[in-house]
Amino acid sequence: MPPLDGQGVGKGIEDPPGWNGSKNKQKSEGGTRGHVQEATTATLGANLKQQKCWELAQSPFRGMLMQGFMMWMSGNSIQIFSIIITLTSIATPVKSIVGSGKTFQPFRGGEVDVKGPRLLFCLLHFGGMLMGLWKLNKLGLLPTHVSDWIGAPHPPQALQFTSGTVLA
Repeated sequence: MPPLDGQGVGKGIEDPPGWNGSKNKQKSEGGTRGHVQEATTATLGANLKQQKCWELAQSPFRGMLMQGFMMWMSGNSIQIFSIIITLTSIATPVKSIVGSGKTFQPFRGGEVDVKGPRLLFCLLHFGGMLMGLWKLNKLGLLPTHVSDWIGAPHPPQALQFTSGTVLA
């Protein structure tokens, strides 16, 4: 059994076919190649963060699809289930837009630009909110007519008045 302290481990074992051990030796030796690799790793990390930031920004789209399906399944009749689904589809985007600063907090830094992804995130949530308002309108719960705003409308004033007298 070879010792576990790292000295002499694998001395009697051959490298597998296709293994190039010289690349590992160059990495361990350092030099200019190590600095280039560190810079490439830093750039790769920034690109990965930017990509993850855009993925987070596009994530509300899947939620919009699910919310739309739930609103479709709830129907157009006024029931507690359809009202709760519709109000949730309005309240959730508002909370997400207000809390978008905390959502994108892990990505803030010098190398990642969060303005574009955050704007897309807010626009997608705004679209979800519009979808909920549309459903409220379909349910007839939005005050869109004049009769919704006036408690007791007055009868219109007559422009002409006629009497039923007979002239002889």
